Amino acid sequence: MDIPFLLIAGEAYINDERLPARIIHVTTYRLFISPTESSYSSIDCPIRSIDSIVMKDDIYLNIQCKHIRSFRLKFVTKNQRDYWFRKLDDMIVLPTYLWAIHKGYGPLDDLFAIKFASDIRKDEHSYHDLFNVELIRLQLDTCPWRLTKINENYELCTSYPKYCVVPSIITDEEISEAAEFRSYKRFPTIVWRHANGAIIARASQPEVSWLLRRSKEDEKMIQAIINACNGETNSNRLLILHLGTRDAAIENYAKYYPDCDVKFMNLPDIHATRRSARMLSAVNAAQDKNYYSQLASTQWLQYLLALIKAASCVVANVNKHNRSVLVHCSNG
Repeated sequence: MDIPFLLIAGEAYINDERLPARIIHVTTYRLFISPTESSYSSIDCPIRSIDSIVMKDDIYLNIQCKHIRSFRLKFVTKNQRDYWFRKLDDMIVLPTYLWAIHKGYGPLDDLFAIKFASDIRKDEHSYHDLFNVELIRLQLDTCPWRLTKINENYELCTSYPKYCVVPSIITDEEISEAAEFRSYKRFPTIVWRHANGAIIARASQPEVSWLLRRSKEDEKMIQAIINACNGETNSNRLLILHLGTRDAAIENYAKYYPDCDVKFMNLPDIHATRRSARMLSAVNAAQDKNYYSQLASTQWLQYLLALIKAASCVVANVNKHNRSVLVHCSNG
């Protein structure tokens, strides 16, 4: 049987089986449902995105994903349903060292994530070439910008990429000092540049307090970003967009950044967002007659609106007003 999708690096095909109006395909990476009738659409679901699998009646499996999506599979017989329940349920179990030994693997060596990383490394030069092409396209490959390799081994910031774009006048030593001032050491770095010269930068919020702790290196880094954009943009003031709620400590620290303005977007924190997502998932699964009132109670749409407003603010400043923006929140 032809595989109706392209395998990615490290992905291996396992098997398939025909269901009513569909064919189920399983790989080490995904569950793929291809339709045999034109009235149905395909479903491409990464195995690790599956949150739970529940047996329903004699021939159904209800699959709930971590990103709220849910779908139902209909089987021909109960035995067929039970077989696929065991198979998929076994695949979504979070792997551990003992799990790998029990399955007869080397210590996690045959897991998809390990295979993927291994295959990617074999062709890493081509991916790095694409990265360089993108730097050239955005004109971030020359002064006043440079590529720093300070995080090449993920030792400075474990959640940042290997290579980051920073102002060319900032040394790696200054980056390291500035990182100490930022939550989780997520120092300011450039992620995009508009053709008009305005940039979008990211960082976590400063670890400020009522004592107004300062970092000269961080202040220098922010000023270097502003200076690097001067002459290319209509505004010589940087907009610091704090995605969280208004914070007096952050407002106070802003006075040490003279060419900056701070704006608060009042987005919910990660805990409120997760709670809302769980509620939305439950509402979608229940399909109650009071669906719309229950949907409103999750506040999910209000959170989406707040997120869209924040994104629109960035776009308007960068694209319309030629103004650079630094986006940060509590954890960056």
